[in-house]
Amino acid sequence: MQRLYPTPAADLDPDAIYDDLRDQLPKPPAGRPYTMLNMVTSVDGKAAVRGKAAPLGSDLDHRLMRAIRAANDAVLNGAGTLRAEGIDSRVGAAWGARRAARGLPAQPLTAVVTRAGDLPLDRGWFRHEGIERVVLAGAGLAADPDRHAALAARARVILAPTPEPEPAWIARTLREACGVRYLLVEGGPHLNGALIAAGLVDEICWTLAPKIAGGGERLTLVEGPALPGLPPLALASAYLHEDELFLRYRFAGPRAAG
Repeated sequence: MQRLYPTPAADLDPDAIYDDLRDQLPKPPAGRPYTMLNMVTSVDGKAAVRGKAAPLGSDLDHRLMRAIRAANDAVLNGAGTLRAEGIDSRVGAAWGARRAARGLPAQPLTAVVTRAGDLPLDRGWFRHEGIERVVLAGAGLAADPDRHAALAARARVILAPTPEPEPAWIARTLREACGVRYLLVEGGPHLNGALIAAGLVDEICWTLAPKIAGGGERLTLVEGPALPGLPPLALASAYLHEDELFLRYRFAGPRAAG
């Protein structure tokens, strides 16, 4: 692996490039977690192939996803991603041991955002052992006691004061109610767009896969209403391994405090 930026270097261990990522992260803003997005796209900008992101990234990309998760206190997904993908936010035994040595839980908390709570309860996300689960749901879930109880039997359920969990409420709740100081968001694109539009994302980890998805695919890294202006980004690091690029960008403008 080569490091292209900030200081060029060659013959690096590709599995070790994010070993000290936690130490590189700035102090969290007041009232919310420091928030990263991690996504993979094809060269033509598509974030999914037939509804799934997994075919885009390489085995190394999947391993580095665990390294980025290990640097964070929690991993957040939208309900659509949980329905479409086999989400597994665990970091594995080796990273779990490193986290424990730092005084952190071996596995990051895993959270999902849902409006109505219509989540597939048979997915592995609800069954993985040794991991804390949180469902951030819209206020309307309270009107469906059976569904609420089914979710509460498998995860901690926190209801928003609004029908749709608002981005600022999500960030504030994860920080204040769950103790999350560093948050990783792994999509989907609509959740990414809502958080970026609210000024609640601090950096993006982006894997550029050397693949073309084609015009039949719709989703890109960010979906939803047009963003206000063009939020500027500053390159934090760039690595190249076998034609695959691993990039980190930080938002250059001020971020919202949530």
